Order: sequence, then C-alpha cells, then structure tokens
Amino acid sequence: MTSLVSTLLYMRIKDKRALIDMTALKNICTEILQKGIDRYSRPMLLGIVSRIENNDYEIFSVLSHLNVIKEDEIYRLDGVYCRDVFKTKETIAITEIDNIPGMKLHPLYDGFPIEVYISSPIIVDSQVWGTINYSSIEISETPFSEEDIQFNESCADEIASVISKL
Repeated sequence: MTSLVSTLLYMRIKDKRALIDMTALKNICTEILQKGIDRYSRPMLLGIVSRIENNDYEIFSVLSHLNVIKEDEIYRLDGVYCRDVFKTKETIAITEIDNIPGMKLHPLYDGFPIEVYISSPIIVDSQVWGTINYSSIEISETPFSEEDIQFNESCADEIASVISKL
C-alpha cells in the first residue's frame, strides 16, 4: 500500500512539474513571438509557435492582433502553410508567388488568405517538433532579407534549446 501511495505521489509531482515546464515554455514562446512581431519591418499580424505530431498541427503559442486563431487549436498538417516547412525541414519566406505580390496562387490561400509568410522548423533531436511562423494579410513589396531569415531561424533554435532541456 505504501509503495502505491508513493508512486501516486511521485506521479502527481511529476505531472505538476510537467505542467509548470509547459507553462514556462509557453511564456518563453510568447516572448520570442513578440520579439519577431517587433522586429519585422512589415506589419506582422500573427505569430505562431506550433507543435506538430501525427500529422496534427497544434497552436502551441500564438500572438495575434486578429484573434482568429487560439492556443491549443488543432488543424490537419496538410491544411496549413507550415506543411512545407515540416516536409523540407527548411525555412520558407514568401512575399510573392510567380512574380505576383502576395500569396493568391498558394493552394491554401482560399481557406486562409495571407499575403506574407515566414516559417522555420523547430528541430529537437533531429526531428521537427514544430514551427515558428509569422504572417500578415497585407501585401509587402519588400522580400524577406537574409537577416530576417536568420532571425527566424535563431528564434526556432532558441525554442528548440529550451525544449531539449525540459
């Protein structure tokens, strides 16, 4: 009986610690998202840290002026722009498609019309854990710079570093 009580107590402590770790991680992600929204010269209206698992795309942390997307919402991976980042494990930065400003030619545009998009994979233990991405509904005449891409990748690396320590 005593070992059962000890086991249950240990599980409660472990679960509580995991909850504290996730809360801390969400807070860190929100701070990083704010840095990105502040940094980009174009108006970024949406910043997301996602968690991708079993073809599900979960909104892990979100910073938005639109209030359209909320934390903990889950979408099918094939229905979100980050699907290509997940597949290639590389940053994607789009301000136009086929010399047409914006993203009207993207296959997902009709369901979620955004005009500017940058996303980098968050890689933990050689696997894509999720993504950090920013998007806007306003067209930008200026493509993302190499510094923009490096900044986004460093944010993804920072999140990955925190996750690997949990």
